[in-house]
Amino acid sequence: MAPGQGGYRQINKALNICAFEEYLESQQKTLPTLPDVEQISPRFTLQGTNTFIVGTGSERLLVDTGQGIPDWADLIHDTLARQGISLSHVLLTHWHGDHTGGALHTPGHSSDHMCFILEEEQAMFTGDNILGHGTSAVEHLSTWMDTLYKMHNLRIKIKGELAQKLQRERQDLKALVQAKHFKIAHQERSKGSVTVKQLVTTMYGNGVGAGVRELALEPFIDEVLRKLAEDGAVAFEIRGGSEKVVCP
Repeated sequence: MAPGQGGYRQINKALNICAFEEYLESQQKTLPTLPDVEQISPRFTLQGTNTFIVGTGSERLLVDTGQGIPDWADLIHDTLARQGISLSHVLLTHWHGDHTGGALHTPGHSSDHMCFILEEEQAMFTGDNILGHGTSAVEHLSTWMDTLYKMHNLRIKIKGELAQKLQRERQDLKALVQAKHFKIAHQERSKGSVTVKQLVTTMYGNGVGAGVRELALEPFIDEVLRKLAEDGAVAFEIRGGSEKVVCP
């Protein structure tokens, strides 16, 4: 796949790809191994990039089409032949290349992300909105959390991801208050505001390497703060040529 096409490379412009790839590499060591094909019930699941064959009759639905690599196509073909079934429809959760690579003439988380509900099984196919392990990277945090609330209010419940993000907001707000009190105690100028860099220091200390701080932590905290600003919980201002966050 060419640079900048599909996958996580276009998830968030503020996210440094090199830092994210290092993060993914470390996370892979903690993830369970998934077989290429696993029949978990009479309704079976193909584990590639969350590719699902859904249904009970002779014609089934395919949710997402993987990257379109030959091994994936062979798995789909062999599984359909072995089960004596065919595909009637293909549902694409979103346009990223690792989900649409097996589909033709399809533009192809993201602003167009879809989730599909199978009411008979009380199941939701979440694409990359909710991952099986870890948390998803997003284009716009506020919009994504609104989506989580919408998903949470459906009969199929999504609780863990939303709770995690709300906890992160509380941590950031607490750190903002701590930073404000520190400035007041030390009679510093700009007592009511801090930079993202100062906030990261308050939360993580001075022992974090410059690369991790600048390429991962600061962009991530900045995204959370901008979501909080949209909620009216904090505000941004320009002081001395630098953008700062006004504490609540």
